[in-house]
Amino acid sequence: MFSHILFLSPLALQAIAFPSHLESRAGPCRKPSVRQEWRNFSKQQKTAWIDAFKCLESKPHDPTLQPVPSAPGLPPMNTTGSLYDDFTYVHINLYPFIHFNALFLPWHRWYLHTLEQLVETECGYKGPMGYWDWTKDASNLKESTMFDGNKKSGLGGFGKANNDFVVKDDAFADSVRSYPSPHTISRNFSETPFDENRFQPTPWIPKTRIRDVVTPGTVQSVINGHQGDFKGFLDAFDIVEGFHTGVHLMVGGDLMDPAISPNDPLFFLHHGMLDRVWYLWQKKSTRNKKAFSGGLTPGLATLEQFLEFRSAGMDPQASLTTPIPNANFRDAVTVGDVLDTESGYLCYVYE
Repeated sequence: MFSHILFLSPLALQAIAFPSHLESRAGPCRKPSVRQEWRNFSKQQKTAWIDAFKCLESKPHDPTLQPVPSAPGLPPMNTTGSLYDDFTYVHINLYPFIHFNALFLPWHRWYLHTLEQLVETECGYKGPMGYWDWTKDASNLKESTMFDGNKKSGLGGFGKANNDFVVKDDAFADSVRSYPSPHTISRNFSETPFDENRFQPTPWIPKTRIRDVVTPGTVQSVINGHQGDFKGFLDAFDIVEGFHTGVHLMVGGDLMDPAISPNDPLFFLHHGMLDRVWYLWQKKSTRNKKAFSGGLTPGLATLEQFLEFRSAGMDPQASLTTPIPNANFRDAVTVGDVLDTESGYLCYVYE
């Protein structure tokens, strides 16, 4: 649960958390791919996207993955798991290094791109990557058409309390995840998860309905603000009671536990939307395009420290040359390599 991530002793940013060898990633981006809202996929495209994820589930563990010393309480690596499980484990293992600090958005942009590479190279996927625009569902989140029960093209709905909230009506109903122990995906909807302490007891947060933090107006205010100030943007973007954390907590189940949340494929559509919000902020002003700042150390030792530093982290400060932690999994790149989605290393836009 989210309760295990706040108010830990600060973790030293050990050099082993970062790749030791970086290659130049500059190159032409002549024909960027277009990332689309999930509901703009055809049924055939949805099926192909889901089949590509299932393909990763059939691939063996990648022995080149090298976990780094991380926070206590996170599960050890399971070498009998799948390549999809490896992808989840990278998020688990590096969790303390890439949340509540300046690397949150760059790291997850790299992570989504790495997924795109994997489904293309390992599974032959040729379709678009997607995102979930939850602003379209603010008025009735639980009844969103995202929660489609089609066994081939659907992401499924929510489980039942008498069956541990296991999702049974989706194309991934038989998919077994390795972390934290073997299980199938679960979801447990809540409109008011902060009131239920799904995050952890947070008396400084007012009673918050998720529908009120995923509105078009809320997102637009974040996109329109903090020109040239990435740290200010990140603090507004990733407030605890905001749309990032709120959607995780609302869906519940696997998505509610921040470390293992990639177990649920809905994670990638949610984070596609988060990346899109950053992308739109970058496009809003020339001052935003290359803006980047903030610290590498999460300020989580005390409540007072967290309330002071919020999401942008403490010293040491990050820069464009800061390596993206990768646990030796796939490409070793820097923040500067992922700042522009049409840089050459990346080559995509959002519809």
